[in-house]
Amino acid sequence: MDKPLKLKAQVLIFVFFLIFILGALAVALLQIWQSEVQIPSLQQGASNSFYIAQTGIELGKSQLRSNWDWAGMDANTDDIADESERATFGSGKYWVDIISRDDSNPAARIVTINAHGWTGISHQVIQVQLQRTEVNPGPPPVYTYLQIGWSWQQI
Repeated sequence: MDKPLKLKAQVLIFVFFLIFILGALAVALLQIWQSEVQIPSLQQGASNSFYIAQTGIELGKSQLRSNWDWAGMDANTDDIADESERATFGSGKYWVDIISRDDSNPAARIVTINAHGWTGISHQVIQVQLQRTEVNPGPPPVYTYLQIGWSWQQI
């Protein structure tokens, strides 16, 4: 009588062990599946925030053409993209910051700008250098505005 009881206990332990292994396997597969489902939406968010940052670059180019001394969207000059300073575009927001200016050569001045784009949890930054070149000293002086070749980079 003692032998069947011992056998039943061993079978019960084996069944519990098997259920534990299958449960752990199911949890692991669920996590993998969940990651695979999230990847496309994260990639879409990254693409959207990149395009929104490009919108900021275009705003920066436009502003600098009309006012070379434009200080960017940092109204309180704290180098932080405060919520009140961000501009809305579609489903996201962007912010443009002037990083540096090189006015050492008045005939060919260079400015570096960063444009940030946000959608949801995704944040992209693009950096561009622009050059203002004097083509006719005037009066009034005439300038061309060029994006410096190969100066664009995603940060």
